[in-house]
Amino acid sequence: FDEAVVDNDTVSSSTSNGTLSSSVRKNGIISRVYRVLKSFFWDFQPSPLSLKEDAYAVAEYVSKTPNLTHFIIHGESIGGMAASFASRQLCQSSPSPSNTLCLEKNKPNVSLLICDRTFCNLEAVAQRLIGGWSARAIRILAPFWNTDVACDFLIANCPKVIAQDAGDAIIADDSSLRCGVALSSELRRVSDRERKSRSDGVVDTRSIGWIMEAPIEYRMADWENCGVLESRFIKPRTKRIQPPIWPTDNHISVEDAFHFAFCVRRIGRVATSIKKQSVLAAKEAAMATSAAGTSIDEAPWGLSIPIHESDGEIDGEIELNVLGLPFNSDLNDHETASATKRKSNSLSEQQQQQKWNKNNLGVTSQITMEAWRALAGCDGMCGTPLGVSVKNGFGSTVSWLCAVLTFGGQRVYSAAIQRTKLAGLTENARKSMQEQEITEIIQINFNDFDFRPPRSSREESREPQRRRRQRRQMQGVDDDIEKQEDEEEILNAHHATPIPEVIGVLNSLLRDHHEILFVIENEIRYCLGMLSYIVARLSSDRVAASSLDTLNYYPFCNIKDQMNGTDFGIESRRSKDTNNDNLRNEEKCVSTGRYLKLTCGHNNMFSREERDSLAVLLEEACIN
Repeated sequence: FDEAVVDNDTVSSSTSNGTLSSSVRKNGIISRVYRVLKSFFWDFQPSPLSLKEDAYAVAEYVSKTPNLTHFIIHGESIGGMAASFASRQLCQSSPSPSNTLCLEKNKPNVSLLICDRTFCNLEAVAQRLIGGWSARAIRILAPFWNTDVACDFLIANCPKVIAQDAGDAIIADDSSLRCGVALSSELRRVSDRERKSRSDGVVDTRSIGWIMEAPIEYRMADWENCGVLESRFIKPRTKRIQPPIWPTDNHISVEDAFHFAFCVRRIGRVATSIKKQSVLAAKEAAMATSAAGTSIDEAPWGLSIPIHESDGEIDGEIELNVLGLPFNSDLNDHETASATKRKSNSLSEQQQQQKWNKNNLGVTSQITMEAWRALAGCDGMCGTPLGVSVKNGFGSTVSWLCAVLTFGGQRVYSAAIQRTKLAGLTENARKSMQEQEITEIIQINFNDFDFRPPRSSREESREPQRRRRQRRQMQGVDDDIEKQEDEEEILNAHHATPIPEVIGVLNSLLRDHHEILFVIENEIRYCLGMLSYIVARLSSDRVAASSLDTLNYYPFCNIKDQMNGTDFGIESRRSKDTNNDNLRNEEKCVSTGRYLKLTCGHNNMFSREERDSLAVLLEEACIN
């Protein structure tokens, strides 16, 4: 640092190695301009490394303060890059022989690291704000810049928290630190043996969070608008792909993730296409009825297809039935449906099904849209429903899936703690219990996946708010009752559906309407398999033990398992030929940190609930 700048006087300044040097400043305008230009273009070269080194120097100075009880490092936005680097360096400079825990009080150098609404790397942020080419441009124009926050965060073996808003307008969710950590932990795992041989870090985080392109067979199938099994560019291994099964599969693979992303996108495209066709058919039927001089109420159609303002230019409900079937009829027993199916005996089974679905467009639209609504509203437990990720592309869906598997267990386990009798125990009493005692008390059930408010209805109303208000005005409903119903509607409209409930809806649709969903049956079954894998994995005792370590701020996700000699490692598809020792080494992974869900935006203040949640995290970190 510069102590003073005085013309014609000796001025003390610090060099890069920390030693003091003195120089004489000359007076005059030319000398001043020269000093400004020299300091701007030659002496000072701003870079991510200089920012991180400055943060480490300050943190190291503060950590040496006498009688320092707790040391918490907080970094917001680009400050998260400096905070994670400083925490990593402080933990690596620990006096412990294993560089894991400090000798004094057996605690890390840093009591808590909070990365608040930050990114995994700067290139990923630029891709979402400017374009996909910007990441390569940054690498070319600034080849020595290192903005890899995810690597420093994972290597920092101290208690840590990721605070992230999925709706951040500056840092897109796919380029956030949360998604970077999830992708690294789930898809780019390295063994403990590889970790010891690497001097640059614990996990592979290079280019993590960048826009991911799907394999060529999925892109071509999406371009052909067909299922991946019907594509001309299908690869033999893709035909044999099956959803992962717990506990056989310890983690998902890249192929699993992209196949799930394609299946969900395929279901959404088919449902949207059929819905548009049904709306057009409804308009044509209405025009034909009007031209024939028959009123809509007298038309011999029994199905009511609601056409909302978002569906087209027609407003209101039109009593139409392009199928000739009542809305609540049993399709399997209806004579018209059976006759339509018997008409095409000479066609193949698939051609028969496609023709039947085309002739029964209204019911097909209703059922396929119900399946797509269930998937689109699936709760990712990290702030983003599945439908939003599908709209953003294949890579966003893969990030959603990895985030659920990485951080979903914490939220489910926390909900189970609040539900059971452990909620009445103090923090110290809970920590004194053995891990086996806790896992025996806590049994995850489907209610632990539901994070909707208590007043949120399980069956959300489909009726538009405008028509409901008109109906209530005609009925003379009291204003207080109307206000209460509006509040309940807002609660219902802004909360996603828990995963077990989505599984139930899809199973029911496949069981009752197998013929209608023939075109997307394979995709629905794969999505069901993946969602069932998520529920089984997050409900298991192994994930509960890992979540317990994370919630207790252990630097390693299974450090207690190592101390007790317990092996929670399981066999995966990609390590069936390895012995138990290698398998245990593969499972010794660093902690991904606790996740704090935010909804306040990028540079805004925390809400009251978010401040309370942060205060609880700080208190627990200081107790530990």
